Amino acid sequence: MADLLRYYGDIFSLDGSTAAARLNALLAGKGDKTLFEEEINSYGLASATVSSLGM
Repeated sequence: MADLLRYYGDIFSLDGSTAAARLNALLAGKGDKTLFEEEINSYGLASATVSSLGM
């Protein structure tokens, strides 16, 4: 969450972001993993965070 807030600046910008929508869908088991893997570098996550996701 800290990575995302640093990237988006505030919770309101994060809330309306594509990254938040994609992450929420994946956590709910309904996301497109292939699309997520293609886009993950544009989400503002630190590489250590991405690594911890197993992507």
